[in-house]
Amino acid sequence: MQEAEPEAPTLAAFVEERWLPVYPEAAGYRERTKSINAWALNHVRPVLGARRPTEIDPEALAELVTELRAKNLSDKSVKLICGQLRKVLATAEEWGALPSVPRFPKIKTPDRGFEYLSREEGAAVVNAARAQEERALLLFALDTGARVGEQAALEWGDVDWQRHEVIIRRSRPSGTKTVGPTKNSKGRRIPLTTGLEAALKQARHLKGELVFCGPGGEYLETDQFRHVFEAARKRAGVRRVTWHCLRHSFASQAVASGVPLNVVQAWLGHSTIAMTMKYAHLAPDGGAEWIRALEQPQRQPDGNLSENVG
Repeated sequence: MQEAEPEAPTLAAFVEERWLPVYPEAAGYRERTKSINAWALNHVRPVLGARRPTEIDPEALAELVTELRAKNLSDKSVKLICGQLRKVLATAEEWGALPSVPRFPKIKTPDRGFEYLSREEGAAVVNAARAQEERALLLFALDTGARVGEQAALEWGDVDWQRHEVIIRRSRPSGTKTVGPTKNSKGRRIPLTTGLEAALKQARHLKGELVFCGPGGEYLETDQFRHVFEAARKRAGVRRVTWHCLRHSFASQAVASGVPLNVVQAWLGHSTIAMTMKYAHLAPDGGAEWIRALEQPQRQPDGNLSENVG
């Protein structure tokens, strides 16, 4: 008598027994990414966890989205959860546990835009710093666009005084105690402004390797960066914005000053130019001067129009 084939595992079993023990580590996920993935999958389990991967079809996915929205989750959160499930199902397909990944519902998230400080507002915040260390901390965020985790992990060895650059090599993401690679796992170089270079030199200390640290040379937590900014912002009388607004401020002012988008992309560490394009509308003249230059006929030195050859 032929033995019956073993029953396929449920989605929850596949995630717990096969996907989680292998995939996140193989993909090089940072600790924060792992925690976000765990949060997303915790929302999937109650709805689809008992089903087998082959039983998850477009109708089941629509049911998931409906249940998530019933929890008053934002469209952005729903999209993130579905994106994580899609990644799990794509892995199941690669590993032979699923014939094909089903079509997911399209989830549109509204473009909420972003806030940024003007040069005058940024200068007012920096000038409201109570000490050289605070001034350097605020100016670094405004003049490099570094993420707070990248700034927290910055070491003096990352400052290239000869080339007047700072090298962003690592990050200590918010909510973790682990130092790892940057968000896209790549290092990048950002030129130092004259003001930032002077501020860093004036704030140099002998507490240890970290540029921004506590009294004993220990890492600063994200809330400590935010506290310094919030206190300076209030003293300066600047409108209330988030710490991440400083990153937007750097990018916005760079684009508005005429820095090409691909250069801003490299400075920010964006993995695709599409992420940088949200600042494109701030470019001076909207490219009008370039279009006018293209409209000019090409002429030979003798004043005759050049002829197309070919």
